[in-house]
Amino acid sequence: MARTKRSAKLDTRSARLKLPCEKNHMEQLTKGLYLNYRRPKNNTAGTWSVCFLVPGTNQQKRKGIGAADDYADTDGITFLNYSQAQTKAIELFKRESIQARDKKTGRKTIDIDKFTVADALQFLWERKEGGDHAKGLEIDKLRTNKWIIPELGDIPLTDLTKDRIEQWLKLISKYSPSPTDDDEAKANKIRAKKVTGNRILAILKKALNEVYRENDTIADSIKPCWQRVKPHSVKPKRREGCLDEIEEIKLINACPPDFRELVIAALETGCRYGELIRLRVKDYAADPENPAIYIEDSKSGKPRWVPLGSERAVALFDELTAQRQSPKDLLFQHRAKRITRGESQEFREYIKKANTRAELPRKDKHTITLDGFMDAWRDNDQRTFMKDACIRAGIEPMGFHQLRHTFTERLLRKGVQRRYVADVLGHRDTRMLDLHYEHISDVDKAQAIRAAMAGRGIIHEPKFMKLKPKKPKIG
Repeated sequence: MARTKRSAKLDTRSARLKLPCEKNHMEQLTKGLYLNYRRPKNNTAGTWSVCFLVPGTNQQKRKGIGAADDYADTDGITFLNYSQAQTKAIELFKRESIQARDKKTGRKTIDIDKFTVADALQFLWERKEGGDHAKGLEIDKLRTNKWIIPELGDIPLTDLTKDRIEQWLKLISKYSPSPTDDDEAKANKIRAKKVTGNRILAILKKALNEVYRENDTIADSIKPCWQRVKPHSVKPKRREGCLDEIEEIKLINACPPDFRELVIAALETGCRYGELIRLRVKDYAADPENPAIYIEDSKSGKPRWVPLGSERAVALFDELTAQRQSPKDLLFQHRAKRITRGESQEFREYIKKANTRAELPRKDKHTITLDGFMDAWRDNDQRTFMKDACIRAGIEPMGFHQLRHTFTERLLRKGVQRRYVADVLGHRDTRMLDLHYEHISDVDKAQAIRAAMAGRGIIHEPKFMKLKPKKPKIG
């Protein structure tokens, strides 16, 4: 922090009150920069202003920066003492110098005093538009318009403070209790609110950091106060609904044939529903040594190879590819009863069959069955199938995504390195695994270590004898 320049006539409140009214009392801070104090004729509190020459020109400017603390306690915003006024004057002069430099060099000039949080967010959207994370970007925009813009959008970055951001974070994370909530439900809702607040705070920080990193004018003019704002401390939540081997078999047997293929694929690869339904024949590498599937369109936007580690998975993909005719055919299809999609020939046959059935009397309609035709799986098709399969299997209702969690927990319990698991799942690092799979017990870790070190016998015969612990005498 720069050292404050002393001034015998402006340093203290008592010294300033001895100065004549309606006169400018200046103190030079640096070359071309002066701090001015002036008190009105009625002897009320004086005001601070800054006078300077615009760098590179002979143009003189004067701007007010606040009231003096002659009769009120200083607050650093409205009422300033000499030290605070000097700091504010230097910051203002620095911003004006940067803008004058940008104007001279032809760079885009940014008015620091009017550059708001909303402008910073718009700067982020313009840089990220057309990238790999289009879906995530749209979700971030919706969260921004709902939570950030209404409260912080109009605040200039020069006026943004750590306390203001913390107040906003507390507001968006506020939990409104319901009379019907028990202690467990209340705790879950409080945790969910905090997690949501942390996600929105991350969007805000991302935008502000991007502007601060890429724009010299802003970086030279403001302090990144948002970097000192800490997110809520949230206890990691265990992933619920993972299946054991018996429940897996029950679920698979309860599924219709076309949906069963999807369930098996999810349990054996850990892929998301959206990734599986977009797989085509060309995405399966039937290498006898290293069979794998290629996920081109993933949530993270980064393609990846997923190795097939079980005979069940290899047999499934071999069978699916053998049933298809073209490398561009979708691997996973189902017999849909809707008539809005599908091959044109199958569509015409379906319509002809439906018309024939409609002309028959009711007693003969059962002779023609409308099974539909092979069609692609659509978004959310899995929900009804999964719900019905869980009911028939007699297991707790769960979503299709829980199959991915089951695959992940199985690998971790078998001692597979977290870095390998994260790569297969499409994560950038192991943070998600560390956050949601802390419950993998020490027993599992010990078993994995013993399995890895099995077969390492004794090199030399030990030169001591193990003693058996004595049993305590009873009575």
